[in-house]
Amino acid sequence: MTIIEPKIRHDISEYNKALIAFTSLNQLLAELRTKELPSEIIDFINSKIKDFNALPDAGVDFRRHIVKMQSGIYNQLEKETGLVPKGFYKHRWLALGMVVFGLPMGIVIGPIIGNIGFMGVGLPIGLMIGAVLGAQKDKKALAEGKQLDIVM
Repeated sequence: MTIIEPKIRHDISEYNKALIAFTSLNQLLAELRTKELPSEIIDFINSKIKDFNALPDAGVDFRRHIVKMQSGIYNQLEKETGLVPKGFYKHRWLALGMVVFGLPMGIVIGPIIGNIGFMGVGLPIGLMIGAVLGAQKDKKALAEGKQLDIVM
């Protein structure tokens, strides 16, 4: 079973951002065609593409449909097979590091120093911790062969 092609809209060239998103979608699908995927994932992707192909011609909100479909495919891939794009964990852990590590550090550092204005000092520290943890998880995914050769 193979992944079907998304329908090319002739008026998409009028919308630059939609054209960029459509190109990114085609790159994702081309990369997925090189991987051995379970039939459930291929069926899921094909159903998303069929829904996409049923949409009317490109318009202002066309990019939103492309991005929504692409993120749904990424989420399903990660959940079912563990496949992720390059930098996936780094971007996810940047935010988690700020919330999980940085905010509590700032809450502790501010009162210790005696100036609550220093509460924001923990955020960049958490950002760095999150970036390091995410980069480690990205390296692990690459070593296990679970990383796609595209950037999200």
